[in-house]
Amino acid sequence: MDLKTYLQNLESCPPELLQQECGVYDNFPILLNTDFDKLVKYIEQTHSRTYERKISDADTTYCYKGAGLVECCLMSYVSPSIVSGLGCARDMEEKKHADRQSREFTISMTLHPYNQKQDKRTYLDNNHPVVLKEMARVLTELCEYFIKEKISVCLPDSIGEAHGNDYSRIVYHVS
Repeated sequence: MDLKTYLQNLESCPPELLQQECGVYDNFPILLNTDFDKLVKYIEQTHSRTYERKISDADTTYCYKGAGLVECCLMSYVSPSIVSGLGCARDMEEKKHADRQSREFTISMTLHPYNQKQDKRTYLDNNHPVVLKEMARVLTELCEYFIKEKISVCLPDSIGEAHGNDYSRIVYHVS
């Protein structure tokens, strides 16, 4: 699917259907082919988020936690657990996409709900429409930046649960 079409779908989708129609949920993966440091700089300068830097196995991971409901984690590599099929493709079509994603993209980004349970009066489940709508807003903001900066991107989970194995719904935006 074309990235601009996907963004239009995100905008018009009712919040309670974002997971089923657009695949927006916890651990939403984004694959990129760009300079890692440039992406880190963009996130740090554009978003009013605090960040926590973790070093693991010589790979750098940055997690951005803001006042909103979404956490964004960047990894300077593409983990096999993020590409289509979670690294264990169920059929040949899924394997084809997993191989392409591993070959063409160099950076992983994952969006997570960041919704602390400290105050039970304001806590929302990860699949609450308000949380999913905020994830869609952050995703849209990031994708608009990727388009503007001509960054290649793939959204492996963009199929949406309601569309089964319709691999034509995987977003590939190659610049």
